[in-house]
Amino acid sequence: MNKNIESILKLSLSKLRGKRRFKLKGKCLNEQDITCIIDGQLSESERVKYFEHVLSCIKCAESLKDHLLVMNVIYKKGMLETPEAIVQAA
Repeated sequence: MNKNIESILKLSLSKLRGKRRFKLKGKCLNEQDITCIIDGQLSESERVKYFEHVLSCIKCAESLKDHLLVMNVIYKKGMLETPEAIVQAA
């Protein structure tokens, strides 16, 4: 799991689960947004925008955490295989 994303999630979840209230920033993330975050396909400004929202929204922080946990298991268990065409080209 990307250590920067993991650190941000730990911080946001610990603060959001506390008694402090945060003003929600931006719109909630959809599946495509989460995939782009995980795959590192965001510009700096997009990354800042999404993480500001994640830091203010427990629902999105939990969703991103769950996706990262699933991806971590998939990679550790070797459940993703390299497509044969890529293997042949290498």
